[in-house]
Amino acid sequence: HSLASAFRGVVTRLASRITAIARHEMPSLQEAFMQAVKMHLALFYLYGSYFHISKRLTGVRYMYVGSVLESKPRYTLLGMFVLIQVGITSAIYTSVRVRNTWRQRG
Repeated sequence: HSLASAFRGVVTRLASRITAIARHEMPSLQEAFMQAVKMHLALFYLYGSYFHISKRLTGVRYMYVGSVLESKPRYTLLGMFVLIQVGITSAIYTSVRVRNTWRQRG
C-alpha cells in the first residue's frame, strides 16, 4: 500500500514539474512554431513548391498547368521580404528573452 502511495506521489510531482516547464516554455514553442510557418511560406514564395507544410513533409508537389509559352508566376521578392521579417522578428524575440533571463539572474 505504501509503495503505491509513493509511486502516486512521484507521478504527481513529475506531472507538476512537467506542467510548470510547459507553462514557462509555451510562449517560446509558440513563437518557434510561428517562425517555422513563416519560413515555410518564404520558401514557397522563393521556390514555388510545397504551399502546405504537409505537402513539404510528404514531398507532394504542384504541377504548373499554364501554357508552355507562359512563365509561371514568381514571388521571389515577396519571399525575400518574409525572410527579412523572420530574421528581424527572431532577433527581437531572442534579445528580449536574453534580457529577461539576465534580469532574473541579476
